[in-house]
Amino acid sequence: MFKQLMLVFTLLFCSCGCVLFAQVLDPALDPQINQLLVEGDSLRKAQQLDAALEQYEQSLGIADAHFGPQSLEVAHTNYKLGVFYYNQRAFEESKAFFITSLETFRLHDSSTSIDHQAKSAFNIANINQKQGNIEE
Repeated sequence: MFKQLMLVFTLLFCSCGCVLFAQVLDPALDPQINQLLVEGDSLRKAQQLDAALEQYEQSLGIADAHFGPQSLEVAHTNYKLGVFYYNQRAFEESKAFFITSLETFRLHDSSTSIDHQAKSAFNIANINQKQGNIEE
């Protein structure tokens, strides 16, 4: 099954402790959504934050309209928005996107989904710790 997914990504931990992706190349995703997410990541890393946010929001709009709110495309986009807002230290916004991505990834039974569930949960816990909400 792992060979079928052929998920290619680089897992990074940024200096603030958030799990990031250097690239998302997941053949299970719609190619247009995948491209928007990769472009958004590149723009975010280049500190072109308005343009990055525009790419992520465009991805979310297309994914929601074409695949529905419980699709992997929406889950991946929500995760990316969580990372975006985390890097801006907008923890409440970030946490909301990570929670939504976690809930959506839980609906899918694949190794990719399980991996992203763990990353979303880790990031939620990290935000809770930063906010002093250790017991959440």
